[in-house]
Amino acid sequence: MKKALALLLTLALCMGTASALAEGTLTIVSPNSDGLLSIIPTFEEATGIKVTVESLGSGDAMKRISTEAENPTFDLMYGGSLANYVANKDLFQEYVSPENANLMAEYQNTLGFCTTYTIDGSVLLINTDLIAELIEEIDATYWGPEERALIDQALALTQEIGDEPLEYRVRLRLTASGARTGDTDVMLSSFAWCLAKHDMDPVRFPTEIDSSMADLMWQFKWMIGALDASPLFSRAQW
Repeated sequence: MKKALALLLTLALCMGTASALAEGTLTIVSPNSDGLLSIIPTFEEATGIKVTVESLGSGDAMKRISTEAENPTFDLMYGGSLANYVANKDLFQEYVSPENANLMAEYQNTLGFCTTYTIDGSVLLINTDLIAELIEEIDATYWGPEERALIDQALALTQEIGDEPLEYRVRLRLTASGARTGDTDVMLSSFAWCLAKHDMDPVRFPTEIDSSMADLMWQFKWMIGALDASPLFSRAQW
């Protein structure tokens, strides 16, 4: 069964494999086709091989390669995350370019079926002013579904950026929301999270933040009432 070659590399590296391409054409699928356009003319001039590129997202490209495994359209795949290639390595032919040793060690083909061409990471930008605005909106919104939706949005943003002091501010409001709307499970779990953070570092996680409801000590009374009313907890467990 013929398989596509997975090459996360510049086409310059392919020049060493030109003699291995039987039909004088090279069909590439790529989620990063813009990066190819400037080097394709150089490759075609140096090898006489005509290059065609089809732009597809990584997931769609993998599906096409899998679906067409017995009669593949593509010779190469360019771009996409390394994790995608590793997860679908059975779709690709083993191949190491004879030019592999000329690459820097970080870019050499060590997996036997793909060659990296860039080392980068994903960057997540979060507008912390938006979180502050959401907190103000939470404080101005009456308890209920609309308020909870704002809290969930703010909480997700704080978790994405890993800002625990900011998450603490939001969770104090989540505790209050749970108490006022009768959502005991949310109230208890949120309070337990906040209390653990305060016990660990009272300076970063003070008892009172910026709202009368966002006061850890004040919230203790809700916990006592909730535990006293719950059949799941005996007073000996308090």
